[in-house]
Amino acid sequence: MRLADYIFLAWRRSRRRLLESILIILAIGLGIGIISATTGFYAGIRSPVYTPRNILTIVPYQVSFEDFFQDGRIVPIVPLGELAGEPGQLSLSDVFLLEEELAGEAHVYALQRGGYRDQNMDFDFSYLSLTPGFFDMMGWEVSRGRLINSRDVQENRPVMVLGEEMARILFPDEDPLGQVFSVGIIPQLEVIGILKTPDIDPNEYVDGVGMGREISRMAYIPFNTAMQRSLGLLPDRSSSTFQVRLSRIQVAPVEEGQTGYITRRIEEILKPVHGLGFRVRSPLTMAGQGESWQMIFTLGTLAGIALLVAALNILNLMMARVLRQTRSIGLNIALGARRRTIFSQYLGEALFLGLSGGILGVLLSFAVFGIIRSVLAIPFQAPTWTVAVSGIGIAILATLLFGLYPAYQAAKINPADTLRTD
Repeated sequence: MRLADYIFLAWRRSRRRLLESILIILAIGLGIGIISATTGFYAGIRSPVYTPRNILTIVPYQVSFEDFFQDGRIVPIVPLGELAGEPGQLSLSDVFLLEEELAGEAHVYALQRGGYRDQNMDFDFSYLSLTPGFFDMMGWEVSRGRLINSRDVQENRPVMVLGEEMARILFPDEDPLGQVFSVGIIPQLEVIGILKTPDIDPNEYVDGVGMGREISRMAYIPFNTAMQRSLGLLPDRSSSTFQVRLSRIQVAPVEEGQTGYITRRIEEILKPVHGLGFRVRSPLTMAGQGESWQMIFTLGTLAGIALLVAALNILNLMMARVLRQTRSIGLNIALGARRRTIFSQYLGEALFLGLSGGILGVLLSFAVFGIIRSVLAIPFQAPTWTVAVSGIGIAILATLLFGLYPAYQAAKINPADTLRTD
């Protein structure tokens, strides 16, 4: 038989038990999809990140009773003054305070990514709400105009800087400088600068931004302006006392090896304001890093279980089919069908299901990638062709291993025994 004949026969056999075949394909697809997605996530957190590795992250923290115990022992008494302030809340005031106190020693910034779908222009508009310390830390420059500065943030100025490619998209036939554009629900922002595309590998992940190729496709807006205008608090400047709560503040020491010193300085500066209501985390102690590995382990376990269940279903399905068709198999052998042909037919059916499930899994992984990248700015890499081929290969291998036994049992049926039974 030709390969095309085996494929057609496998399709016809699978179609006869359509519901069972669909369930097996879905189970295999889910397992392969999770494996491919996990691989992309793992590659993302292991890939080069175009930001200093010694970035410190300040996060709000709510003091709890457990904080006064360590390994079952009561810690030394904490002065009441350290419990004062506003625990669990960080704002731009803290950014400004740290910028002033750590001038020349570290770059301080707040960063948040946003975006929306422009239905009229049919493209996804991404922007970064930031403070100017991020530009200083990255060393980015403008090709024309100027960058966002501290006064833009403090005075809630309705301005923005565009990446070069974004400027060409929005104003293809006009000079973008001085133009006014509304970014989704953030209305009437004036273009004050065009960001010079930095020399970064397009496939490199930039912390908080995304892949390097996205830098020129974004808009950059003062943090307070983005937050307040989206809530309709401007142009009325009476809202200048409005405080945006920050989920994190990042601090990048100017010199290498200063992480410990800058951490102590941050604690000295913020304790009088927030008491114990914050934590300073280094890249080595980030809770998110542990959560990332925990997520990888969880997803990997789920993928393994899904594949195992799918493979066992294949084994069960194929054995059931062999038992139901014992008489017809025996009759075919008695009429001259070769045992190798019988073996190939049943093994081909299992491989057809595995191939279909593998292709479905790869498509699911690309869909998951698209959803995550459109919603979250996290280091998640798209599945490569290597990952795709490997996923399909794993699916075929799993179905091959669990489809061999039923195919072997079908091929060794004795036609005399089957024809003597009812």
